[in-house]
Amino acid sequence: MKPVFIIAIVAVAMIGVMVPNVFGEISYELNYGNIEIESGKVILTDEDMNKDPNIAETILFPFAYDISYENYEDFDPNVILIKKQGSMPSVGNVQISLNGHGSASIGEHSLNNIHNNVETAILSTQSEILISSGDYLLLSEMLYLFPALPPLPAPDLSLIKYESEPNIKHFINYDIQSLKEKLNDGGITSFTITLEATDVFDGSVNSVVLVESTTNFQNYYQLDNSKITEIKNNLVNADVVDVKIIFDEVQLNTKYGSDTILPLVLEIFRVGIVGDGEEYVLESRFRLELEETGVDTGIFTGTIAFQRITAKNILTFDYSQLDTFTKNVIFPSFPYVQSSYPNPPNDNSLEISYYDYFTDAGYAGPLLIAPITVNSHAIFQPISIITDEETPVSFQLDSDDFWRTQVDVANMDEGKITFDSNTEKFTFIPTDNYFGTVNLMVARFP
Repeated sequence: MKPVFIIAIVAVAMIGVMVPNVFGEISYELNYGNIEIESGKVILTDEDMNKDPNIAETILFPFAYDISYENYEDFDPNVILIKKQGSMPSVGNVQISLNGHGSASIGEHSLNNIHNNVETAILSTQSEILISSGDYLLLSEMLYLFPALPPLPAPDLSLIKYESEPNIKHFINYDIQSLKEKLNDGGITSFTITLEATDVFDGSVNSVVLVESTTNFQNYYQLDNSKITEIKNNLVNADVVDVKIIFDEVQLNTKYGSDTILPLVLEIFRVGIVGDGEEYVLESRFRLELEETGVDTGIFTGTIAFQRITAKNILTFDYSQLDTFTKNVIFPSFPYVQSSYPNPPNDNSLEISYYDYFTDAGYAGPLLIAPITVNSHAIFQPISIITDEETPVSFQLDSDDFWRTQVDVANMDEGKITFDSNTEKFTFIPTDNYFGTVNLMVARFP
């Protein structure tokens, strides 16, 4: 018998972060921000977020979209001022969120939906608004419930898409602190969030309580799937629903001033496995509370650490421990992330988004999008196995928690590979009378 040497040739992707500097190109502002990643450290440089030159600031969601003004050199401040506005850096992707394209009102007072941000509803009051207990903010047609005909909403925008899937978890993530923090006077102690829709057949208005009365104006927790079923059963004849934020307990003389900017986040994370593995779902978004490096620097920093999610831990990982608004983000990610960034360094990237607004033009664009390379392949040592020309040999590739491994023989004349899913072992079966070195091509996928 002549020996057969088997060598697994493993191609391993480099682990690291590669992000070019990307600059916004807007003529309406005098400065542009840029965001970059250095080994997990996020660095945002933008004078628009440097609102107070006397302190080192932190980007906090209720105030991230506020407008500030600055004197323009050689011009009378009574004639012209520089208007500056930045945003909240974020990373991730969520399909179910306030879409920012509906309308908003408190009683008879309409609010401006000033930027139509695809990630955040950014509202602005037009005049002073008095608030009493029982009043509510109505966000009309701002949340997709059921898939409708193309082009919008797409099927993935359906809140009830995975209602019958036992291995899909739903988490609610919201921050409406601006409704409390931006008051000119008084205070709002508690609120309730409901979803409402008009039945297209009989005209009746139906509602479901999404967030029970609470004093937590920012929260993140798992929804019981029975809540998704309740929404499906009670709002069945609607595709877009209204979100109503009811002010339950309000102090006397509570009011908003005019031109008050109110950013709101309400979104649903979905994670888990569809069926027996037909689809793996991992939707989340995290907002970076970056901190200024010093007084009046205009440079803000934070970090991102990646928690790799695979089929082996997607159902057991504790998503409830994650912090969705923080300086130091722990981001759960598949090893392979498809990027929508134009001409990304590779397809294996996700994005940090930062919007540098020019409010005079009335338009908000994603000026700064930094693609981040994520580790896409398992790392494991090459192996060398010796067998003879007639005896199949089994082996196992030790690595990490990746769940799909493909092994092929470079030259089919040399033999073939089989895989036993129960033992997770591969078997090489040599071709009759073949001897020499066999090269195996190994690829691992998330």
